[in-house]
Amino acid sequence: MTLQVVKNGCSVAHRRIESEPTIVDELKAASAKRKQRAKAPKKAAEPKKPEAAKVTDEMIGKPCPKCGKGVIIKGRTAYGCSEWKSGCDWRAMF
Repeated sequence: MTLQVVKNGCSVAHRRIESEPTIVDELKAASAKRKQRAKAPKKAAEPKKPEAAKVTDEMIGKPCPKCGKGVIIKGRTAYGCSEWKSGCDWRAMF
């Protein structure tokens, strides 16, 4: 290990060990791994779960699918049940 004097007067330890991998070597290895993963066969995609009832403007005014008492209303950020004050928490975001 040797000390090098830097322009501002401080000294820093400078060492070079030949057995340590360089940044370039690490990048080459990472790139090779990425290429191998890209060539590997992909797994079959899992079927998507059916979404809860999709809400459209035609559904506004129809009975709530959760409680059945209220009707679907359109709020500022989501559709919801008119019985929300009574505890129905059914919502569907836009």
